[in-house]
Amino acid sequence: MDGVRIGYANLFSHFFLFCGAARYFPGGHYVRRQYRRREWEAHCSGGGVIGMERDCGRFEWIALRWNESALKFYENLGARVLNEWAMLRMDSTGIRNLAEARQSHD
Repeated sequence: MDGVRIGYANLFSHFFLFCGAARYFPGGHYVRRQYRRREWEAHCSGGGVIGMERDCGRFEWIALRWNESALKFYENLGARVLNEWAMLRMDSTGIRNLAEARQSHD
């Protein structure tokens, strides 16, 4: 976009055993409202080039189910919504309880 910063993306990679190749996981991204759609699609395509050059087996990311416009956008890029996986979360209280339970067993 001619040197104009339109947003940001954090991309993490690791080896994924299920597909035997690198997997890229965008840890978070944001695009300024006026640049959404066309410019972001071009940016995502650039990510595809990087993934192909690095022999990436997958791109995976998370979108909130209520964000229908994002889901539709990603599906139009060729992504599919996975229903067979469940996202799990543990907050700081849960982490502390888990650690304390471990310590009491040691």
